[in-house]
Amino acid sequence: MARALATDPINELEENLQCNVCLEVLTDPRTLPCFHSFCKDCLEGVVETLRGKAPRGRPIREFPCPNCRATFILDPDKHVADMPRNHFICNMVKATAVLDRGIGVPCSHNCSQSYSVARCVTCEKFLCRECLTDHNKYRGHNHHSVLTMEELSKPENRKKINDKMYCSEHTGMTLKVYCETCDQLICKDCMDFKHVKQSHSCFLVKDVASNYKELLASNNKAMEDALTEGNAFIGRITLKTERLDRDAENIKTEIAQRKEFVKKKVVYSVVDMLDQKAETLLKKVDEIHKGKRANLDRQAEETKLYVENIKTSVQLSKKLVDQGSEEEIISSQKMMLDNANNLLTNREEYFKAPIPDANLSYTSSTGKEPIDEEILSGLANSLGEVSEGKKDTGKNRYIIWRAGGTGDRKRSRTPLPS
Repeated sequence: MARALATDPINELEENLQCNVCLEVLTDPRTLPCFHSFCKDCLEGVVETLRGKAPRGRPIREFPCPNCRATFILDPDKHVADMPRNHFICNMVKATAVLDRGIGVPCSHNCSQSYSVARCVTCEKFLCRECLTDHNKYRGHNHHSVLTMEELSKPENRKKINDKMYCSEHTGMTLKVYCETCDQLICKDCMDFKHVKQSHSCFLVKDVASNYKELLASNNKAMEDALTEGNAFIGRITLKTERLDRDAENIKTEIAQRKEFVKKKVVYSVVDMLDQKAETLLKKVDEIHKGKRANLDRQAEETKLYVENIKTSVQLSKKLVDQGSEEEIISSQKMMLDNANNLLTNREEYFKAPIPDANLSYTSSTGKEPIDEEILSGLANSLGEVSEGKKDTGKNRYIIWRAGGTGDRKRSRTPLPS
């Protein structure tokens, strides 16, 4: 993937403009209700693969998002190409292409030239060098506003990269009216002939956009709180995981040291017995550590995916509030708010879930060792045992290493914070 300008604000959302299927910059993107976007062809491949696996005669219409597994609907007679584009996401992709010299923007006329060198803001077309020359020759374009790619990259010209939103039924008519009854952006002709005021509540976009902008900003605060809580929770899991790994390594080191200490005090005939016993104990440490680590890793991955979805939602919502046009705010707000509400509904399921116990402890004796030949058969047992201990405080469980023999015992216990 080409690298965006490091100092440009668009770089903050670069990961949201990357298709998680092909790992490249989005091409002709389609945005799902969960607000994850994919290249049209990549998403079509996912859909066709799942349709091919469906039982014959039983077509499917629900498909999982390749990122978060949330479902979206696509009727059996429809294709991904039939799904509507999200105007806000498409404009962001174009803005990234303008700011990133490595990607470039194709000419809007699909000519033989590779990339555009300018954009006619009036025509809303990107132009290669050849098409720009033809455009400027036509006298009817004398008053058109044409900006070079360098000029478009300036902050004050960012919004001039974006296309306006046009009615799909009335050619050339911009969507300047919001029908609250239908929750739909419409043009003036739609309002006059299809969304009559007696049964529909219609407002100018400019009169209602600020209300939805405030609603999105308020929702962003709740999502940011959830993001902070999620990162803190992942930090706690990480802390326990690191402590578990450290305890396992420390105990394995102490067992090896204990084995060498005992070997020096016994006859050669029991060395093999000690080696076997030490190997058994080391394997048990690995076994218990592996099981507990798997539980922690699974919970961490699930929580990280949930937090990443929150992060994506917050980033896109902020971008919509800060840089989206009034029409884009209204057309995208319901999908974005619904997605945020779904994420926040599952907040306690992730952030209040108990973190699995993940503690290891080692206890070794340091007193006089049994070296009489009468008890050589018990020397191997002087290495002790590894087991999952009982709770000490009602909160933590330990894996205990107990060494046999007489004398005082050294006990190492390192419980994790809750």
